[in-house]
Amino acid sequence: VITDNYIHDIAREYYSSSAIWLNQGKDVSITYNTVDKCSYSAICVGYTFVVISTVPGGDFYHNYNVEIAYNFITGFMHELGDGGGIYVTGANSATSDTTLFNSLHHNYVLMSNETGNGLGHMLVGIYFDGASSNWNCYENVVAEQSYGACAGETDGFDLNDPAVQKYLTAQHRRFNGSTFIYLQHIEGQNTHNILCDGNYILNVRAKTPEKQKQEVYKSYVDETRNLKEQNTQYITNINQIPPDAEYILSSAGASGHKGDITVLWDDNY
Repeated sequence: VITDNYIHDIAREYYSSSAIWLNQGKDVSITYNTVDKCSYSAICVGYTFVVISTVPGGDFYHNYNVEIAYNFITGFMHELGDGGGIYVTGANSATSDTTLFNSLHHNYVLMSNETGNGLGHMLVGIYFDGASSNWNCYENVVAEQSYGACAGETDGFDLNDPAVQKYLTAQHRRFNGSTFIYLQHIEGQNTHNILCDGNYILNVRAKTPEKQKQEVYKSYVDETRNLKEQNTQYITNINQIPPDAEYILSSAGASGHKGDITVLWDDNY
């Protein structure tokens, strides 16, 4: 059980260190933690990258009955690229085993103006990398970057100020290099048997359902590998967050360090 920890400004020497890291486990609960400012990914689980050909048994599952829930993550990936707020890897069973025995739910990942290294290199909210499998990913909240983090959103900024120009350039790169829920598609490291159900994505820029799905998942939802997305709620107005999403973000995190909806209201977080 890893619960109720507040982790702030961590891994300043060894940048590849994660705030919370689990390689292999059974009956694991990672809940109600807050990670605010870390050099790489906030919560990392797995670290095998090859698809398994046979169904394991007994105690031989890589990760079995692992729950990642009610965590609040922001300000991650200060120094490195190619990571996420929640980053999982490793085939936990063969492609033939469609059981969703691991769960990732009710987490709040805030892509703030302090999230990412500004280079736009694979900045991800929830990242299913390297052969990840057997996850039920449901009812999480991922807040995309705030106003000013996307090309063309410059109203209200002094564009003659070099500092403002630098800030906007970094934010544009972060946004353009972001995937908000990512399912790995590299051959030999293909994810499989993952359900993304009822997740909330805040501050989505696209207006049509097709383009909204592309913005959040890119083109990596592949049902031939039993990767499914359904009931995703794309919230385009940051001031109109559904009550269920507000409950999730305000409940996530360690004691005294919960998510706070008020920081979103002026769309400059």
